Amino acid sequence: MDPRIKHAAVCAHLLPRAKLICWSSVFSAVCLAYSAWAEPQNERPNISPKFDQRATVQLGFIAGDDPSSVPQPVQQRIAPDTFSPEFSAPTISAPLVPTFPPAQFGQPVPMPRPPQDLAEEDPAQPQDLAEPWWSVFVTSPLRENCTSVTLSIEEILVRAIHHSSQVRVFSDLPLIRETSITEADAAFDWTAFLDTRWQDLNDPVGSSLTIGTPGVNRYKDEHFTSQGGVRKRTRSGGTVQLSEQLGWQQTNSTYFEPNPQGASRLVLGYTHPLLRGSGKVYNESLVCLAQLDTEIASDEFSRQLQSHLLEVLRAYWGLYLERANIAQKLQSLKRASDTLALLKQRQQLDAVPVQILRAKAEVATRRSQVIRAQMGVKNAEDRIRALVNDPAFGDFETVELLPTDPPTVIETPLNMSMALTTAVTTRPEVNQSLRQIQAGCTRLNMSKNEVLPMLNLVTEAYVAGLQPNSPFAAFNNSFNTGSPGYTVGLQFEMPIGNRAPQARRERRELELRQLRNQYQTTLNTLQLEVKVSVREVETALAEMLSQHRAMEASTAELKHLEQRFERLPGEDGNASLMLDNLLLAQNRLATNEFNFLTAEVTYNLALWNVKKATGEFLQTEQVSWNRACVDGLPTLLVDKYGKPFRHKRDGVSEPIPVESQREHQSVPPEPMDDRPAGPALTPTGGRVEPKASFWHSTKNKLRRRD
Repeated sequence: MDPRIKHAAVCAHLLPRAKLICWSSVFSAVCLAYSAWAEPQNERPNISPKFDQRATVQLGFIAGDDPSSVPQPVQQRIAPDTFSPEFSAPTISAPLVPTFPPAQFGQPVPMPRPPQDLAEEDPAQPQDLAEPWWSVFVTSPLRENCTSVTLSIEEILVRAIHHSSQVRVFSDLPLIRETSITEADAAFDWTAFLDTRWQDLNDPVGSSLTIGTPGVNRYKDEHFTSQGGVRKRTRSGGTVQLSEQLGWQQTNSTYFEPNPQGASRLVLGYTHPLLRGSGKVYNESLVCLAQLDTEIASDEFSRQLQSHLLEVLRAYWGLYLERANIAQKLQSLKRASDTLALLKQRQQLDAVPVQILRAKAEVATRRSQVIRAQMGVKNAEDRIRALVNDPAFGDFETVELLPTDPPTVIETPLNMSMALTTAVTTRPEVNQSLRQIQAGCTRLNMSKNEVLPMLNLVTEAYVAGLQPNSPFAAFNNSFNTGSPGYTVGLQFEMPIGNRAPQARRERRELELRQLRNQYQTTLNTLQLEVKVSVREVETALAEMLSQHRAMEASTAELKHLEQRFERLPGEDGNASLMLDNLLLAQNRLATNEFNFLTAEVTYNLALWNVKKATGEFLQTEQVSWNRACVDGLPTLLVDKYGKPFRHKRDGVSEPIPVESQREHQSVPPEPMDDRPAGPALTPTGGRVEPKASFWHSTKNKLRRRD
């Protein structure tokens, strides 16, 4: 091979490698040069945006000579392109972008999860929370020339129970439904009847056999009849009737003997159903339905009473919230006014007109917030008056309502499973659904009986008498002469196709299926309410603690900025920036105070809502009701044990004086195990009381019929 060709081939083979080695050397040299230049730069201390050094000096003077007691200044940027070595930027302890562990190709990358406990280390406990400063303000009168009425939770519940017109509306519902029991049972009462009739006939004669006297062409007949007696429907479905027929008759016929004459007929009849409408269970079903309806109304009264009392408590805490809110707004207005006064004092020294105008605008804004808060107090008091209806509350211009019970911050441990079990056994909605299912079963059994054809046994026995001119003598003669007569027979009736009873039975089966599904829906809704209420308590407690920490931090921040603002000259733009920061800090503190107040009220309302969700509201507050007669009508008097009241005839109640309470105190009845709504409704005089074994016998008969 030619050497020149061989040399060219070798060069062509080695040239790319030579270029790669050359560029690698150049890149390495550049990297070494950059490292040598950047190493001194990294030795410089951490730098941060420039801050006002005069404010730092003032803060050091405030804190004292001890360097450890110097507070950290709030960093506020003045110039973005200049730096000061006195303040170092805070170090970042966590990466700005989350890092992920390496994963194999095709496998899912594990995503980071939030920490389970988001609270700070060593958080404050509820018992460590100090009473807020506005608590004293809430219980102090705000308006002059007004009578102050103090209200605790116990007292407002008692007043609502005894004065609320809405409670009276709710309490009348069971009594109204109870009247249907007597109405249904009255179908088995004895019924008296009387029918009298006088006839004076004067008809033309069309046959000689009518009168029997030649030449007489008018038939005259004077006839008096009366029938009276009693009848009764038996509980087995039969009908018994006892009647007496008396009559007197006089005619001009020669064939009528004796003339005039009296007649008497005493009849005893009994009709008994053999198929449709037979049996005590069927005939007493309407009474059973009326009793179930009354018990459903009693459960509804319990539910409505709990809801109304919970609304009263919401109104109470709403008043507490509004009064505390107006205290916070007034305090916020005072802070802005003090800032404006300080600026006016320094107007000849270092304050500029822009700062004063800014402070005036903030004062006007906060004054408008105070006006809005005053309206909130008026609305809250009027809401309590509308719910409680106590005449002692008067109106807003003459009476001021003062809540005395502060919100509780004590942690209340709750058990979810125990709360669910309690709700299922004590909620009135569950009792309502079960009784509605019982009523549906009763209606279904009635429809099954109504499908049968009608087959009745008819019997009748009588004695009759006849005497001249005297029906009473004929009555005596009916027992002395002759013998009784009787009649026995059967009645049968059945619609062809029998479609109406079949459709009615199908409707009852569908209604029963609907009620069973409704019961399951009620249980699901109940469980949801209990879970939400229990979780709300836990969440509200954690939120209250967090808001308390935020409020404390905002208080410390505002104190720091106030001290800095008081000693900061205002010759340049830094003072305006400091004023804005101070006003913003005041707004943040007011917001955090209101958030903590709201969290407090929310936590207390959540505790009461748990009692309602579990159905224990009336038991824990010892609320019950008893029957009484007011103005001749039955009345349910709702009472709260431990708070005696004197009931008047006009329905208004008044507290018994303390010195005379000992005379009226009595041992409260023991709480009932199976009726969470208070004492059972007992019929008044003249009403029918169900037998003790009625329910058991009825249920057994229904099972046997099915």
